[in-house]
Amino acid sequence: MATSVPCVQTSVADPCMFHPLTNAYACLCMHSQLPWAEVNLCLATAYAERRPEDGFPKAESLDLSAHHYAAALEVFEKPKHPVEWAMVQANLATALRERSALLFAENPLPSSSADGKKDEDAKGGDSSSSTEKLNPLQQEAVDCLEAAIVHYECALEVFSQSNSGEVWSVLQNHLAACYADRTVS
Repeated sequence: MATSVPCVQTSVADPCMFHPLTNAYACLCMHSQLPWAEVNLCLATAYAERRPEDGFPKAESLDLSAHHYAAALEVFEKPKHPVEWAMVQANLATALRERSALLFAENPLPSSSADGKKDEDAKGGDSSSSTEKLNPLQQEAVDCLEAAIVHYECALEVFSQSNSGEVWSVLQNHLAACYADRTVS
């Protein structure tokens, strides 16, 4: 039986502080993948909770958080660990949605003019494909948002209104917010 790995809270401002723990713990847990997944969950949570005012860039923290949630999904497979799988899917979706919002805040899309046309269109540009006009960071924001939608929908495959009403409701709200963000982007 795998034991739960406690997440260690620390105020040390070292962005690599968790990597030695990961490597050392991996050596101890070669016989079982569950502790490795639990370490990745702790790392993902720790990265997600790092604060920019403590010197941690938010974009980097969200990228690392998403990376570790994805790593945990390699072990927490839906058939064997459905609840854990769904929880990780939801947390990964949240990290991706936050990353998308951050990217859009730093790289806004062209605003609409008074007649509802995009700035480029108003200047005579071709409005046939808005994705062709996105810079790489805007495209990454769109991709993160689309991935967040997929991961929230995956979580909802396990958390239903009948078996997990409150969790289902929260996930539905997050998913709706993603769809709202999609219409803005």
